[in-house]
Amino acid sequence: MPPYVQHVVIRTGKGDWSSKIEDDMEVEGGVNFARGLKGLVGRGGRLNDPSRPILITNSNEPLPYDAQANQDKFHAVHLYPQNISVSNIPPTTEGHEQFAETFLASPEKRVRLSNASERDQEMSSETASQPEGKKGKHDSLPSVSQLSYPSILICGHNSRDTRCGILGPLLATEFKKHVSSPPPFRNPIPNTTRQDDEIKIDGKQQQQQDILRKEMEGSSRNQPRNQPSLASVALISHIGGHKFAGNVVIYFPKSWRGRGGSGESELAGKGVWYGRVEPRHVWGIVEETVRGGRVVEELCRGVHHGGEEGG
Repeated sequence: MPPYVQHVVIRTGKGDWSSKIEDDMEVEGGVNFARGLKGLVGRGGRLNDPSRPILITNSNEPLPYDAQANQDKFHAVHLYPQNISVSNIPPTTEGHEQFAETFLASPEKRVRLSNASERDQEMSSETASQPEGKKGKHDSLPSVSQLSYPSILICGHNSRDTRCGILGPLLATEFKKHVSSPPPFRNPIPNTTRQDDEIKIDGKQQQQQDILRKEMEGSSRNQPRNQPSLASVALISHIGGHKFAGNVVIYFPKSWRGRGGSGESELAGKGVWYGRVEPRHVWGIVEETVRGGRVVEELCRGVHHGGEEGG
């Protein structure tokens, strides 16, 4: 697991990218967001802080509908460990700077930038006198929403590593199957006898509808229109540090409660890095890590503890 403070996952809707995502020319809207961000927060960038490395990857998750409909093709990202979704990011140099200053700059730099912004506001009368159509730096504000479910990110960067390109989609299919299914049924209701439209249990009668609901608890996850999946699943570009295909990162919101929802998961607010993951491991990862809040040690490559900015 490489050292990092934040992880920016750019939603591109594409399944593969150039070997180096900042070199990708096939970018929707014609603007490479990864290149823009790396130029700002990467080595030599204006907002670079060597003590706060920022991990930047692309994902195959599609843009939000409003971004797709907008002819300017605004950017959208997921940001960890904050576990937030940020959309409506303008595809311009100014838009990239605004996002980086707001969400990626160190607290100290944010204070300095905020003070500079206040000075800029004192000159707002000059901005107001600009001709219509000449927009300022902060005219379009990003939209922010909280991610309430775990995010399962799988390296599927074929142009970087063919093994990942082959295994990544297989893992994604397997994860989607298991996070969309109910947990194993371990506690069947004992001593039940059906009588017409009711079920008798130890001498007590309840309406059949109530009992069937208990018997089928969680099964509605198979119908995503009514019940969301246990976690989101996406393929991402190369995340580094793995000697074998199948690197998987799972981020958990601070509010995540895991199995049964009775108490906070021990992994809430953290990110778990797994390596050498194969399809045969997926069911165990979903049961042990996503539902149970436990790390599978033999696959673990590190745990990102989030810090005070985790969400």
